[in-house]
Amino acid sequence: MIRCLTLAAELKRSGRRVLFAVSPDTLDILPTLSTSGFDVVDVDNTPQALIDAANQGCQLLVVDHYVWDETYHRQCRPWAETILVIDDMANRQLDADVVLDQTFGREVGEYNDLVPPHCRVLTGAGYALLRPEFAELKNQAYQHHKTCQAPRRIVVSMGMTDSHNFTKQVLQALSSVDEKLQLDVVLLRQAPHFEDVLCVTKTLDHNVTLHADGVNMAQLLADCDLSIGASGVTALERCCLSLPSITIVMADNQERIAEAMQCAGATINLGWYSKVMEHDIVQAFRDIALNTAQYAQMVDKAVAVCDGTGTKRVVSVIDEVIAA
Repeated sequence: MIRCLTLAAELKRSGRRVLFAVSPDTLDILPTLSTSGFDVVDVDNTPQALIDAANQGCQLLVVDHYVWDETYHRQCRPWAETILVIDDMANRQLDADVVLDQTFGREVGEYNDLVPPHCRVLTGAGYALLRPEFAELKNQAYQHHKTCQAPRRIVVSMGMTDSHNFTKQVLQALSSVDEKLQLDVVLLRQAPHFEDVLCVTKTLDHNVTLHADGVNMAQLLADCDLSIGASGVTALERCCLSLPSITIVMADNQERIAEAMQCAGATINLGWYSKVMEHDIVQAFRDIALNTAQYAQMVDKAVAVCDGTGTKRVVSVIDEVIAA
């Protein structure tokens, strides 16, 4: 949903009216959507519900759902002039005019048999949907990270809701680090294990800030020295801001990007959360903290992954497709 909000903001800046059609549980997970300034309606997961929500039709329908395939899209065709599908799995047939897959390392050819011949396929981190503040802070962040001699301020972000409670495991692991650390923990207050994480933060000898009610993520990543986090879209945000990171795979759609970023030298990937032990986290931290040369290399490798201007590129393609 965060990537949809980013795209919506850019579309709104270009003068378009944006309507979000979401299921009720989306507002529970992301309550800020209701105060985002966009029109929001609750719908069920059927094409008819979309038609009822905006019965005059739409110029562009953006679909971001891992289950819906060409059958769903075709039912929306009489109502939507252009369909853009946001995907990162490349595992099903799609009836779209534009497909956006911002997975680092994804190739256009992987969609050859999944989309109609006329479909524009946009792949890779060059089309990453990042908010404009990430590109704006890119140079500032790079200067900070290139002059960092020993990472001591760490952002921990395992997903805004972290249903697996891996944030707790990371914090417990870092409790054994002797060096005094400043930990910035990002977790929504609505997360199922929020209280558990809050209790752990109170037991640590490190300085801990729990960001539960929103945070300027771009500024936070620019100011921190290291990230321990999941491998979703925030992995691309960290790279844009040249932040070395230790990544953990929390979901199927994160595995490929985590492996690709490690191959690129931008991260240390520990793999699936279910197999990561606390000593793995501590060892990865020490590997980076004690090796200034490796840290500096990771800064350069990370910033080469993503330049932060992908949202504008996507909107430019949307304009071309609509005008054709």
